[in-house]
Amino acid sequence: MTDKIEFGNNRDAISDGFAGTHFFFYMGSPASADEINIGKLFPIVQPVLEVLQPKSLIRVKANFYPQTSPIIEHKQHWDFPFPHKGAIFCLNTCDGWTRFSDQTTVGSVENRLILFDTSKLHNSTTCTDEKGRFNLAFNYF
Repeated sequence: MTDKIEFGNNRDAISDGFAGTHFFFYMGSPASADEINIGKLFPIVQPVLEVLQPKSLIRVKANFYPQTSPIIEHKQHWDFPFPHKGAIFCLNTCDGWTRFSDQTTVGSVENRLILFDTSKLHNSTTCTDEKGRFNLAFNYF
């Protein structure tokens, strides 16, 4: 996908650092015109979708936050301006975390699934103890 629509203030969420992303699904359709890559990449997210049982997908993306010293805590943001469900699936264990508006933090632990309303403020961090923090982010109904 070459164009991305930005909602709310999530554009500024990582302005204080670098992050890599790959969109699997965005706003109603697979996020790549390359059908070969969709066939190879979508099965990566399928096991999580089987757990979530979404009625409709909004977005599925992979996030990569490279190692930094010290940890960089990104700005709080919301993903979309309407109530919906969200999930973060942690692909590796590291000292990074996700923080919610009530200041609750959840550590990045491999195979952990974090469920929350992503229309509420939240933020991510980098890590210091691994090459990077890797996760899959899901927005759905």
